[in-house]
Order: sequence, then C-alpha cells, then structure tokens
Amino acid sequence: MAKTLIFNWKLNPATQKQAEALLGVYQKTVSKNCEIVISPPFEHLWFLNAKKPVLGLGFCAQDCFWENLGPYTGAVSALNLKLSGIDYVILGHSEKRIHLGETDAMVNKKILNAIGSGLKPVVCFGEDLKTHAKGEDVVKKFIKKQLTGALKGLNSYSLSQKNSIIVAYEPVWAISNNSGNVADSPADAAKIIEFIKDLLVSNFGFQVPRVLYGGSVNRKNIKSFLSFDQINGFLVGRASLDREEIQTIVRECGAKP
Repeated sequence: MAKTLIFNWKLNPATQKQAEALLGVYQKTVSKNCEIVISPPFEHLWFLNAKKPVLGLGFCAQDCFWENLGPYTGAVSALNLKLSGIDYVILGHSEKRIHLGETDAMVNKKILNAIGSGLKPVVCFGEDLKTHAKGEDVVKKFIKKQLTGALKGLNSYSLSQKNSIIVAYEPVWAISNNSGNVADSPADAAKIIEFIKDLLVSNFGFQVPRVLYGGSVNRKNIKSFLSFDQINGFLVGRASLDREEIQTIVRECGAKP
C-alpha cells in the first residue's frame, strides 16, 4: 500500500507569494509511489487550490464545522470545501483541543458532517505527556476513550464512508513544539498504531484502516519509521515548510516498496 503523506503547514507561511513558492517545491517532488497532500491555512488554501497543481498532489483543509449552513460566524462548511475541490480535512488536532477547547463530542459532530459531505477526514488522536508517563496500558485506555467518543454513531454509515477516514496517531508530547523535535520511538508508535487498527476493525467496522503517525517526523528519522509496515504514512508538521525536509521525506517514502 502506498504511503500517505499529509503536510500540515499550520499557520504558515506569512504571504501568498511565499505560499506559492512552497507549493512549487511540492509540485517538483511528487512521487507516483506515495500520496502527497498539503494542508495550508485557509487564507492560502483557496488560492493554491485554484492553481490546479500537478496530478498526484491533493489539498487538505485544517478544520471544518459540524453544520454546513446557518448562523455560525467564522465557521467553515464541509460541503463548501468539497464543492471547492478540497478532498481532505484535519479534525481533532491536538492544537485545536489545547488552544480552543475542542472535545471528542465536537470532533465527532465534525467527522459525521465531513463524511456526509464527501470529505475524507484525517482524524487525530494521541496522549499527552502525563498519560504517556503512566505506561502503555494507560495510553491504550486513553486512546480507546478518545476513539469511542470521536467515532460515536459511525456504525450507521456505509463501509466506503468509514474507509474514507484516515486516522493519525499524534502523541501530543512528541509534537515538535512540545518535545523539542524529539519523536516517539518508531517501535512504540507502530505498537500503538496496531492497537488502533484492531479497535477500528473490531469496534467500528472498518475494513482496511489507514493510520498515520504524526509527531516530529523529519528527514533524519523517516527511515526508522518506514521500517514498520503498520504505519501507513505520516502527518508532517514543522518539516513541511523546509525544502530539504520535504524532498527527503517524499523520496524515502516513494522508495519504500
């Protein structure tokens, strides 16, 4: 299975000109052996999407709301994203949970609206440092609770809609801004991802779940993570803004059979 690479630019870069230049790096780096998706902030998303980049390069919104119409100032419609040519949306990112108080119940409503509107949600789950320090069993209980809350009601949806969901295991403590760019152990990440996949199949009726790893992925550690087949790709943060990082990550993933 080809690896999926989702490059999350977060609130970067500052100008449209810089965003267009960064898009050019991706256009020159596309690999037929991996799926590449970039996720710019909204102020650049519409402009870059209109540029109609090369085949094999997709776009992802960084959020959407749980309603498509109504008195919701500042909200972004999942249906409008889809009609605008956007295919993916990141939901449940730890930064939304931490800074904006997003809960599993809120993430759940967003997921259901996104898949009902035809988007492919990239749903983030993962433990904080305090939970991580308590050991693997506690981490698994924490993630199971997150999954159960965020994926509530999903069993009433079709198999194709379920399989459109991509899960990103994103241990909060390993995100570069929190860890000083120190990732989780690839072996430990693969073990938790295998646990997540088992849950998705047994509890939610997924057929072939796709689970990515996110948290300080870069050109120095990408090979180590690629040695574990349980990991279906990566949600890349800080490295998504650096030409050398982008080129190396895509090249290594594209070379993986």
